[in-house]
Amino acid sequence: MKPLIGVTADIDDGSRFKKRLKGKRIVHLWERYLIAVSDAGGTPVLLPVGRDREDLRVLLSRLDGILISGGAFDVPPDFYGERLLREAGVKPKQERSRFERELVLAAGKRGLPILGICGGEQIINVAFGGSLFQDIGQQYPSGLEHEQKIPPIQVSHSVVVLPGTLLSRSLFLKPIATAKTIRVNSTHHQAVKKLGAGLRVAARAPDGLIEAVESKRGFILGVQWHPELLYPKHPEHARLWKEFIKAAIRSSCEAGR
Repeated sequence: MKPLIGVTADIDDGSRFKKRLKGKRIVHLWERYLIAVSDAGGTPVLLPVGRDREDLRVLLSRLDGILISGGAFDVPPDFYGERLLREAGVKPKQERSRFERELVLAAGKRGLPILGICGGEQIINVAFGGSLFQDIGQQYPSGLEHEQKIPPIQVSHSVVVLPGTLLSRSLFLKPIATAKTIRVNSTHHQAVKKLGAGLRVAARAPDGLIEAVESKRGFILGVQWHPELLYPKHPEHARLWKEFIKAAIRSSCEAGR
């Protein structure tokens, strides 16, 4: 049996797509996330934003892993105790962020593997009590250009992966004794600031910004880049997907599914 991977979806008023759809709520997600899960050996299940905790409990009792997808929105600053900064370009989405925060915490308690991508990494950090730079340009002016102008299927900067981390074991065929560099894409204007409780840094950009966080126990991993766009041509990113699915298989076996 292939493991069932719950993949978080976005939700918007239909006017985001066409004016005539104003007032109609649309659940949506880039297909590339589902294809990446499938190619790695999992069965993706779309998770719509929900309000019912009993529904969440039922879903988690049947799933083997959780993928927190990215999106063109931001975690509301009040989730980490800050006021929204003027001219920071923050696009908060309360409903989705609240659902994903609850999902991360509930799945973590169950020991389910969690992989967060871009905004998914950020909500993992916030869920565990961390904070974010609301805008890299304003709050970290010495940073690299993290919103690349080239297509996101191309890599744009390097990331230094730290040894002894879950990320390093997931990316590379052999354990690394010292930090190792990979190339990633970059489409974000926010980044992890204060690290969440129980998390550690797994990778940094050359400018010092945190590019990946992970739990000190179990498989909870967030990366700031988009491996679902890179894995077809970059083996290390394909291995990351495979390791996530392997963790989900172990979770399924442990649960007797």
